[in-house]
Amino acid sequence: FREHYRADQRSTVYESMRSSFKKRVANLGDFYNDKEGYFLSHPGAKNQMPVSWIGGASAAYGLILLADYIDNAELRTRANSAMDFIANNSLSPSGFGYSGYQDGVWSYKGVIGWSLDPRYQRVGIPSRIASEATFFMLRAYQYEAERGRLHENWLNYATSNLDAAVEVWNKFGEFGYAYS
Repeated sequence: FREHYRADQRSTVYESMRSSFKKRVANLGDFYNDKEGYFLSHPGAKNQMPVSWIGGASAAYGLILLADYIDNAELRTRANSAMDFIANNSLSPSGFGYSGYQDGVWSYKGVIGWSLDPRYQRVGIPSRIASEATFFMLRAYQYEAERGRLHENWLNYATSNLDAAVEVWNKFGEFGYAYS
């Protein structure tokens, strides 16, 4: 950004971007489940939420940053609620978070329609989903903590996932592609 605009142009470009983001945020309500407090995988989805990849923690983290950038308290509340929904509800007995939520059920099989690989449906949570959810939960925790907003439940979620990964490594000498 700095390389493409002169210093005297940057504030105009920033304001243009901010205005564009504010207009787009108006449509985010179509992605949000107000009853339970999480973002859906896509508008019109029937109570579906992956914990990362195309939604969940990865989307909520970006929306936390955007909420601060455009100074939108409602978006901040919704993004925090989505993180809380995952952190407070999605940990499985293995210590890893489940990979998806649909119609009131957490599952390691993911959200119907996007985790169709039979390897994952038989054996568990795709490692990519677990690692992305953990990464974005930690990024969000760090961002918020630097601003004096602590979310210990986010840190607990990430720590549980990381501890479970260490257990897998210690037992098998590798991380594998899926966990149960």
